[in-house]
Amino acid sequence: MSNPVRTCIGCAKSDDHPRHLFATPDGATVGWHMDCCVIARGCEICQAQLATVGGVDKNPKGDQLRAALLKTGPGAKQPGWTAPSDKDVLAAASAAAGTQED
Repeated sequence: MSNPVRTCIGCAKSDDHPRHLFATPDGATVGWHMDCCVIARGCEICQAQLATVGGVDKNPKGDQLRAALLKTGPGAKQPGWTAPSDKDVLAAASAAAGTQED
């Protein structure tokens, strides 16, 4: 359930947290953490998505943000979409980290 590890061009941290991705003129893709995108660029898209999970002030990150976006983000309302359960999200995060949750 994890995303590819990428470096945020705003804070320079590398992780698999959700990003706002942009195409560059040369065809490459760069990404900003959603909170970095709001702070540095004033991005209304990221601000609206983060508002569903407490906003930038609550600073949701990583698996917590991913789970919330899967349940409440714009894709969650698509026909046929079923958001993963909290148990499934925790199991996937544990598997990605190499641990096991019961």
